[in-house]
Formats: sequence, structure tokens, C-alpha cells
Amino acid sequence: MSKNIEWKKTTLSNLVTEKDGIKRGPWGGSIKKSFFVNEGYKIYEQKNVIENNFLIGNYYISEDKYKELQSFEIHEGDILVTGAGTIGKIAVVPKEFKKGIINQALLRIRLDEKKVYKKFFIYLLKFFSVVLNQTYIKGSGLKNLSSINIIKNFPITIPFKNGYPDIGEQKRIADEIELLFLEIDKGILFTSKSIEDLKKILWTEVDNLIIRNLNNDWEYFELGCIANKITDGTHKTPKYITNGVPFITTINVVPFHDYFDFDSYIKFISEEEHKELLKRTNPEKGDLLLSKCGTIGRTQVIRVDYEFSIFVGLMLIKLKKDLIYPKFLEYFFNHPAIKMILEDISTGATRATLPISVLKKFKIPLPLKENKPDIKQQKSIVKKLDDISLEVNKLHKKLKEQLQNFELLKQSILTEAFQGKL
Repeated sequence: MSKNIEWKKTTLSNLVTEKDGIKRGPWGGSIKKSFFVNEGYKIYEQKNVIENNFLIGNYYISEDKYKELQSFEIHEGDILVTGAGTIGKIAVVPKEFKKGIINQALLRIRLDEKKVYKKFFIYLLKFFSVVLNQTYIKGSGLKNLSSINIIKNFPITIPFKNGYPDIGEQKRIADEIELLFLEIDKGILFTSKSIEDLKKILWTEVDNLIIRNLNNDWEYFELGCIANKITDGTHKTPKYITNGVPFITTINVVPFHDYFDFDSYIKFISEEEHKELLKRTNPEKGDLLLSKCGTIGRTQVIRVDYEFSIFVGLMLIKLKKDLIYPKFLEYFFNHPAIKMILEDISTGATRATLPISVLKKFKIPLPLKENKPDIKQQKSIVKKLDDISLEVNKLHKKLKEQLQNFELLKQSILTEAFQGKL
């Protein structure tokens, strides 16, 4: 670094073009669904930025509406930043894109490239987005940048030379960061592939031990023949209350876990309504829950001791415990190939649904002993799969930690870069 270079504080508003340098998408009723048309000018959303893909999305407005909202249009090279929900994701508008505007969840930044090198600025924005999320974000439910002034006046530090922003030093730093990040990204790519390969190990064993087992002492049984009851949850939306009996939906089902997932969604119903619903379905420990709508085939053995009721999207399967070991079926139904089959045999034009009558006839491969399903062998297979799953989960945890370390390494590189130490 040259001795003449000095790092000085400035604000984002000093680095953008004078007119509309920082612009948030239109608020309120400016973009309503009633304004949408089949073809026209595109509305760019959060997902375009999060996935860095300007081809996805199907919302359009007419030419008249576009002219009304033209101050929100995007140009090649504009920097778009997510400003609600997932905060601080960044994408640059590519050379080829469909003419359109940003929606209310996006910020558009147009840099004065005489003052700041674009690649340097993007790295700078990634670095400060951590601080932004921790300090300035509002909203207890959906996080939200409460004011555009937060962005405009956000303090940042950049290299100056002879009283002016030093573009050459900015480029040097950006190129250094890019080279370092390229090496880290190789590690991220390799680790991510290892995680994907790891996921396949367990299902390959399920494939070998259950689905494609060609031993002569195996036979197919219809699910209806090895179950005492197969039904689904209530078809009527209950009256929800603040606290009461848990009301379980597909979202709450977590295969192979001892609990239901209430982190993102939880509903309760009254004791009285629960007792009424028990007449239709009476979920008990050891029964199976299987999703039959939307995400089809997600299966979990009930392992909780408390009472709950279920919604229409879940099937309740009460097994004949002398013929079938519940976790054996949990492995079977959660296999990706079996889930695909269940999706294929589901019905419904708009929302796929697996009919109970179809599931009852679904054939399950089971080991035999004296012409009856062999529970002991089923448990032995489950034990082998549990052991493999345990080792896979240990490795998965290590690989996920490795990915986190890569991201921490990137952040430490950015820290050094923007303290003038790179």
C-alpha cells in the first residue's frame, strides 16, 4: 500500500450518482396484483437477487404502469440489494435482461464510478451487511430496512489519495480479495459436493437392504394389509387459540426425529375441539404420520408422549405391530425414489394429493419367516441403517462446520481489506 493512501470515512450517498443514486422500490398500493398482466414490463423481486437470476419470475405490468413507475426501472450494471426478510443479498443487473422495475423489497444503487470501483464496493457492501443486519434492521417477524436514510448515511471507510477516492487502490484490493475468494470457493464447492454425496450413502443402503432386496424370503404386502387403520386429519380448519392442544401439519413433520418442528409454524386448538377430532384420528406413540398434500411422502414415526391433532395434509397410519416395525417404514417412505413414486400416483390438477385408497394398495417389501413378516429381521435392518445414519450425521456436522469456517474466513479477509491491511 502506498504511503500517500489514507483511509477516510464517508457515506454511501457520497459515492452514488446525484440523481436516484439510491432508490427503494415503490411502496403501498403502487404495485397491486390487479395491475399484473400476462406480458409486459417485468417486476424484479427478492428471489432474482437472492438466486442472482434475472430470468426467473412471472410478474409483469403494462406499458402505462411502467411509465408511471419508470423512476424504479433497472439498467445494466445497477446494484440491487434485498431490503426485507433476507437483508443484504446483492446482485448486479447483467447485460441481458428484460426491461422492468424493482418491487418494494429491493434497493437499487447506482455508483459514481469516478469515486468508487464497482467490484470493491460490492465486497464493501458484503462486509458491512453483517453490521447492518445486527444494528439497523427493524421488524420482529419479517426483518425490514426501516428507512432508506439508514443506507444513504451508513458510514463506510475507503482509501483516498491526495484528497480523492483512490480507484487504483480500490481495484488492487478488489483483485486481491477475488483471488483469495476463488481459492476459498474451491473449498466450498468441494465440501458442498461432499455433503451431497454423503446424503446418498444412507439412501443407497436403504436401496440395498429394503427396496431392491432380491432374496427369495421377501414378499410384497399392501400397506392396508399390515395396518389397522389409515386415515387423514380433519378437512375443516379448526378455531385456533393462543395456547392449547398442538395442531400438527405437514410443516411440523421431521423424519427420524423425536420431536415436531415448531420453529417456523405452530398452531393450537381447544381441548374440546381436540376431543371431537379424536373420534376421527387418535394419534399415538408408534403410529406413522405421512404427508399426502403438497410435499408428498414425508414420513415420521410419532415419538412424543403428549396429545395432538392433525390437519388434512397428514395421513395417520396405525400399524399392526406384530407384522411391521414402524421405523422400517419410516426409512422406506422417506427414500427419494419412493417419494417420487408417491408423487407420480397422486392426483389433482392444481395441488397434488395422495388418496388414502391408493396408499392402502401401495406395496411394501418385507422379509419373511414362516410365511409371516419377520419383525426381528426388520429391526436388524433398521439397526444397520441407524448405525450408518449416525456416522453420516457426524460427518455431515463436520462438513457444515467446515462451510461455516469458510464463510468466517471470507469475513476475516474482508475485515483486513477494509482496515487497509491487505
